[in-house]
Amino acid sequence: MSAAARFLPFDTPSFLYDTVNAQFSAPSQADTFRILNAIVRSSSTEGTAQKTSQGVTFQGAITSQTIRDLIDGWYSWCVGVDTKGCSIDDQNHRFIPSGTCGPNSVTCGWNQNPDTYQQFPRVVCRTCHVAHSDIFNWEDYTFVTRSTSLSQICTALSSYSMPFAQVPYNEFWTDTVGSSAFTSLLPTSACQLKPPPQ
Repeated sequence: MSAAARFLPFDTPSFLYDTVNAQFSAPSQADTFRILNAIVRSSSTEGTAQKTSQGVTFQGAITSQTIRDLIDGWYSWCVGVDTKGCSIDDQNHRFIPSGTCGPNSVTCGWNQNPDTYQQFPRVVCRTCHVAHSDIFNWEDYTFVTRSTSLSQICTALSSYSMPFAQVPYNEFWTDTVGSSAFTSLLPTSACQLKPPPQ
């Protein structure tokens, strides 16, 4: 059984904005994005969507606790996503998945390594993986840094099959800060990453 599609939160620092037309600038759209994130946040983690396709049944909530935690974290500095005028502030109030990891905590542990989180999973992995956190949860530091998880990541990156979205793929392989941040998580010589052939 696999997870169904989920509503994605609107990760506003990852968007490009119009610098000429003020109507489409980041500040002018911040409250609209807040409202959209409030809708995503209020979606049920209990309700399910179910579909059978080619013999496989897909079932899962239309949002997840990881998505809710992410939205709560983004807006926590200004009371919460339901507060008019509150916005994501990735410069002065960066969200780091913090706290103690445990059986009931899905967003945790990156306070041990906040710079790596900001340089690698926040930029390259988070947007896709937050929707599939029940399969591979980048918001849980202890899950990511397990040797089996790091081995899976190395295999996917070394085969150039991950990230499979073009923008994060290019970001990872051309940004030495992000790839260095990732390799800092690895035990010595556990994974030799080579940029893809040109």
